[in-house]
Amino acid sequence: MGGTCCVFQYLPFGKRLENLPDGTNFLVRMGDARVRKRKKTYTCGLEAALAVIGGKWKFLILWNLALGGPLRFGDLRRAVAGISEKMLIQELKEMQLDRIVARKDYREVPPHVEYSLTEFGAELAEATRPLCAWGSKHISRIGALPTQVAA
Repeated sequence: MGGTCCVFQYLPFGKRLENLPDGTNFLVRMGDARVRKRKKTYTCGLEAALAVIGGKWKFLILWNLALGGPLRFGDLRRAVAGISEKMLIQELKEMQLDRIVARKDYREVPPHVEYSLTEFGAELAEATRPLCAWGSKHISRIGALPTQVAA
């Protein structure tokens, strides 16, 4: 087995193996199955940053947690307009694995769970401030572009 072949190992959900001597790590795939792959190498810092907050929702989740501090799931869902519950759960899990978001479960009934930024996530949120300022400055111009069509 060589090249791009994957080796499957089954671990309890929520466990993560990292920094193996051969330069591989484990990534979440379909429930409790983990797929062993080579670590990703990036050609520049922007590529690495976009790998963590790429997509439509992660940036908005990051930004709302930066502005609002620790938020409960329902508050976060209301703050990120248009996101489905399923998508929010999926994005939060990925952000937890990337150590951008911390999840605190108070083990109460009804469930009380809060999400907050880790130190790593707060640093990333701070790095996005200039991009948000640029977007705010040009919001009307961007909205009028022919590529920007309401869904």
